[in-house]
Amino acid sequence: MHLNKLHLNKKRSLETLSLICWAVAVFAYFFQFPFPFLSFLIVPCIAGYMLLQFPNFYLPKNKKYLVLFMLFILYVGFSVIRALILGNSINKIFRFSAITLLLPVSCLVQDSKFSVKWKLFLNFAMLKALILIGIMVWLLIKGDYTELRGWAYRNNLGDIYLLSRWNPKVQVHGNSLLVVAFITDFMQKKRLSLYNTILLVGVLAAGNFAYILGLGLFLGWRGCLWGHKLLKAGKISKKAVIAIAVCCIIIATPYLISKIQQKAAVSNKTRIEQTVVLTDTNPLIGKGFGNHIKADTSTRIYDGDIYFELQTLYIYNQIGAIGVLFVYLLTIWPVYKKGRQRAILYIIYLIFTFWNPYCWDTTHLITLLLLINTKRLGVTNETGDYYNVLSIYRSEIKHFRNLRTSR
Repeated sequence: MHLNKLHLNKKRSLETLSLICWAVAVFAYFFQFPFPFLSFLIVPCIAGYMLLQFPNFYLPKNKKYLVLFMLFILYVGFSVIRALILGNSINKIFRFSAITLLLPVSCLVQDSKFSVKWKLFLNFAMLKALILIGIMVWLLIKGDYTELRGWAYRNNLGDIYLLSRWNPKVQVHGNSLLVVAFITDFMQKKRLSLYNTILLVGVLAAGNFAYILGLGLFLGWRGCLWGHKLLKAGKISKKAVIAIAVCCIIIATPYLISKIQQKAAVSNKTRIEQTVVLTDTNPLIGKGFGNHIKADTSTRIYDGDIYFELQTLYIYNQIGAIGVLFVYLLTIWPVYKKGRQRAILYIIYLIFTFWNPYCWDTTHLITLLLLINTKRLGVTNETGDYYNVLSIYRSEIKHFRNLRTSR
């Protein structure tokens, strides 16, 4: 009885520590603006959360997945050794090999107490959205952004400006998860609520084209599902569906054209040049983790940069198509197993972050944790059982001890 009580107390303590690590990591993520000193807490706290979740690591009882996972670990080891031989930076090797490993590992976490963590995430996201909305309103009223932009630049907080009199951009650090927060909250409620309306306005206040693209893909997908449902139920005609689709295209086209024109001069040219620089690698295995990028282009000089507009291509530059494919397969499959709709949300995330540096980092990792563990995101595709990693570890230790005793 006493041992059971000790075990229960230990379990509660670990869960409390896990909750604290999650809360601090998410708070630090969203509020690195306006408090940049918080950013150093994100990685250690997420790492702490992952370690404390080890008892909740579950491997699918699927031989193909297990074989793929083992091959992936061997491939990461091969890439690390190759990078060391090539003389790549040890810090960069550790950084990128760790995140490459952690992305699939995060899909093994099945946190039964995640509902509290979800609520914390949602509330922090809403508070961040309110800050962005407040700044947006201030910009619209004052009509001048010089002071705020200068303050943001001086403190390395991002950028705040007016693209035109009625087009504010509050592009500060810690905004990237707002799109994920809106999508996951909308999927849970299946409607616009006060919370996700605030999140939506916050995303629009940020004004980043990648975020708008993500919203557009999500709303377009939901619109297609809604139209199909009404059409199947006989509540709407095919002509009406086509008319609505054409109206949406007509409304969206001027915005897309204007964004393409705005980006054509610098942003798109930068991405084209980055594509050339980053694809100069071994297409299958890359140039090893932490490969030093050195290039002089018409828009930028690269010398050891680790953040790019096309961040996925930088990962490709390091581990090649084989490594990138490993990660995609090992993350998409477990998300799909939790539900087809979750997998679609993840693919939407991969599409809109491909063009910006909001993937293959803590943003990506937190997104996977949310998609795997958040309740009510659609019908599950669960088939088969799971191996508890801790139970496997304990049984192997017990087996090893028995062997030693028998000898």
